[in-house]
Amino acid sequence: MPLVDDIDVRERTYTECRDILHLEEVDELNAAIAQSSRGKQPVVDRLVARAYLRRVLAEYPTVTASPCDLVFSRNKHGKPELVCGDAPSPIRFNLTHTKGVVGVAVSTENAIGIDVEAQARETREMKLAQKYFSQDELAVLQDIPPGPERRSMFVRIWTLKEAYVKAIGRGIGAPPGMSSFGFVLDIAHQQIDFRPSDKEPCTRDCWFFQLVEPLPGYVGAVCAEGGHTVHTFTTHHLTSDPVLTGHHHMPLLAQSPPCHPIQ
Repeated sequence: MPLVDDIDVRERTYTECRDILHLEEVDELNAAIAQSSRGKQPVVDRLVARAYLRRVLAEYPTVTASPCDLVFSRNKHGKPELVCGDAPSPIRFNLTHTKGVVGVAVSTENAIGIDVEAQARETREMKLAQKYFSQDELAVLQDIPPGPERRSMFVRIWTLKEAYVKAIGRGIGAPPGMSSFGFVLDIAHQQIDFRPSDKEPCTRDCWFFQLVEPLPGYVGAVCAEGGHTVHTFTTHHLTSDPVLTGHHHMPLLAQSPPCHPIQ
């Protein structure tokens, strides 16, 4: 019996998620469980997240395949792409999952990135900030006393930075590095000012950002190339039925100009 069948989750939810995935994906997850030092639950989250992604993408009119028949490839940076026939699909997407929540963002035009984090995540924010934040971002955190307010600002900046590097298809350690660009947040006026790296061939007008509260206790950031409207930004609790996709209102925390609201 595969290791993945031993996971203690609701039978219907697990079975439907497993049946949506390719056999190769299930085999990959079985192998991940065998090698995991953190237990089975993170792998379960990955299984549900991938199934959720397939259901969201299959809803698009230009996608004619069923969720389980969708085919993916990877670009030169290793970022997954949806394949349509013998060529990549024009649909761009990004997936994120954190403890208990999965998020999917989709655009039919250009690159897109998403990140969702728990607002109360336990982390050594100053240690991470010293490694990955710009000098201006680090100074903002240093001006805030240790506690919930500093942690909140850290998570908001971190999600924006993660969304951007995922949109461009690079890892957090790829050059020129996450400290080479930054964000200035004015939550009171719901404004995001993007400060791109001077080593990148783009300007702040190349990208559109939104910071939202996708679910109570979570912060989500989405980054869209060219200021295009994000067609789908949806999140779901992994503890509820992940095969039923839905859209709900997300309170806006801040966004960059021009103002293209998430639909």
